Amino acid sequence: QCSIFPTKEDEISAIGNGADYVLSDRMIPEGARTDYTAEDILAAYPSEPMIRVGILGDSISTFEGSMCNPDYKEWYPKSDPNVGVAGKEGIAVNSVEKLWWRILIDEYMNNGILDANSSWSGTRVRSGVESEGYSGKKYQAGFVNRTDDFKDPDVIIIFGGTNDTTKDKGELIGDYEWDKSINEHNTEEFRSAYVCMIKKLQASYKDVQLILVIGDKLTEVYEDSIIEIAGHFGLPYVNFVGESAKLPKCATVHPDAVGQQYIAQKIFSTCKDYLTR
Repeated sequence: QCSIFPTKEDEISAIGNGADYVLSDRMIPEGARTDYTAEDILAAYPSEPMIRVGILGDSISTFEGSMCNPDYKEWYPKSDPNVGVAGKEGIAVNSVEKLWWRILIDEYMNNGILDANSSWSGTRVRSGVESEGYSGKKYQAGFVNRTDDFKDPDVIIIFGGTNDTTKDKGELIGDYEWDKSINEHNTEEFRSAYVCMIKKLQASYKDVQLILVIGDKLTEVYEDSIIEIAGHFGLPYVNFVGESAKLPKCATVHPDAVGQQYIAQKIFSTCKDYLTR
């Protein structure tokens, strides 16, 4: 039997034959959806394998209810000062559809689906800082600690370093430690933690395509470090440094809806070859 469940407002996803497929809700006769086998649906309707997208991020990528672990804390929408303010509806990030990764998957990719959103407000790439979840449980919640959160991703977009920049200010930049094994890395320093994170993701998810994102608030040492890491591993990166004017903020480092839209647009235009089949 084929498993069918909502993925977007007007679409369903049919999982069958080892691949994910998305079909328009209007194409499935009312009242008969759960009676179809995968073979029935795939024979009757045009479809294509989906690209499963994982997100590894901080507050910029969070929205209430969208993260893979309910203990992970979000920033949007409750901390967005534009939400609920008359006349600010156009720039308020008041729904998950206004978040950059949702826009990227829904509006730019023709066959994308979310694998998992492993984002947590306030987290750094590096480890060594405890974060408390909604349950009261405390975690080592650095990006490097959350690499097991994904299911079966084709692509993982890593959008981090903002909190390392604003909170550590280059003091724990460290060395790359290229030749260290995963268990030997000093993950309490940024460069080594970032390299270790990539090694762990590549070891856990065969053939996964990683995309690195450099936020507009990263200082030069963090920007240069991520570019160096991208070059070492042969990975694409998207750099927003110097583009703050195109990323208007609703508060501190957090883009408003206009900025979120631009993030999605630039990631797709820069990395289109990895985000389409």
